[in-house]
Parts: sequence; structure tokens; C-alpha cells
Amino acid sequence: MSKSNTGHSHYVQGCVFSPDGTKMVSASWDETLKLWDVNTGAEIRTFTGHSDSVKGCAFSSDGTKVVSTSWDNTLKLWDAETGVEIRTFTGHSKSVEGCVFSPDGTKIVSASSDETLKLWDVETCVEIRTFTGHSDRVWGCDLSPDGTKIVSVSEDKTLKLWDLKTGVELIPFPTLGSAYSVAVGANGLIIAGDITGWVYILRPHGIDQKN
Repeated sequence: MSKSNTGHSHYVQGCVFSPDGTKMVSASWDETLKLWDVNTGAEIRTFTGHSDSVKGCAFSSDGTKVVSTSWDNTLKLWDAETGVEIRTFTGHSKSVEGCVFSPDGTKIVSASSDETLKLWDVETCVEIRTFTGHSDRVWGCDLSPDGTKIVSVSEDKTLKLWDLKTGVELIPFPTLGSAYSVAVGANGLIIAGDITGWVYILRPHGIDQKN
């Protein structure tokens, strides 16, 4: 590790690079996000506004906006340059665990402990639809490179693939333990990890498991 950044007063739950790789944002249980300079390790600014632990964060594809999720049951949209809160998204009944922007930056998907995912319009703050099907907390989500599919992982020991436009659950995949993290690569491959130590790689023909 070439640099270590200090500044938060509690656990850091999530972090993400800006699209150009020059900055990163961190999300903390101290109820804040922080923007950092990758090259110098210097803290640029702090984002304040959540009333409970901040769990996740994501940059828009153009790097101008940041979205955050929190145990206060909300998502917040921020101006990445100024740190100003743009708007708050409310609708989940329990803590919001994960989030991702659509590739074109017009929509946000959120994953929540209320067992649902929600699709939001960035400009209007309107909830477009709710995705139901998980039977326990949804810990994370990501989008396919073309923005047409959502993948989610849950405490219910499943990974689910959804159609973004219709909200229909396409395929459920069982995991050996509660799955906490998921990501979709530029090539469309899905990788997920569960609490038992297994890593799952989803391919068109199925899932490879690597321990």
C-alpha cells in the first residue's frame, strides 16, 4: 500500500474511485463521506447531511455527482465538485445498503435491508419501481454494462438477475452463504462473494465457484 488516508472518526464502510481515477470517495459510520486526492492522499472535502452511518457510495459516469446510502433509510445525491447536497431520496423502510448509477447517469438503483431494490429518476427524485423477490436484506447491487440488467445479492443466500425496464426477476442463483458483495465487469461477467468464503463467477452457461 503506497498511501493511507486518515480522517474519519469511525469505520469506513465503502469507497469508490472517480471515473478518471484522480479522486476517491469514502463512506463512513461517522455519518459523513469524504473526497480524497488519490495522488497526494489529501482530504479535499467532507459531505455532511446523513443522520446515521453511511454505508455505500457511487460516482456518476461523468464524475460530477456522488450518491450515498445510509442507515437513516435514505439516499442522498451530492455535487462532487462542491460537496453540496442536491436532493434526498426517500422510500425505503429500512437502511439502504448499496447503490449504483445507470451508465447514462439518469437513474439510480438502491439495495435495502427492507428486502427490496428500487429504481429512481435522478433529476426528479421519483421512485420508478420497486423490485421484490428477496426474502431478507439486500446487501448490494450492480448494473450490466449496457444498463439493462440489475444483479443483487442478499442475506437470503441468493443472487438475482433482474430486468431493469420491467422489474421482472429473470434468474435466481443460490449461494452457499449470505452474499454481501457483487460487481459486474465490462465484459458482462458477474462476480459475487458470500460469508462462507466462496466467490461466484456468473457466466452465460452458469456459475463457477472458487474457494
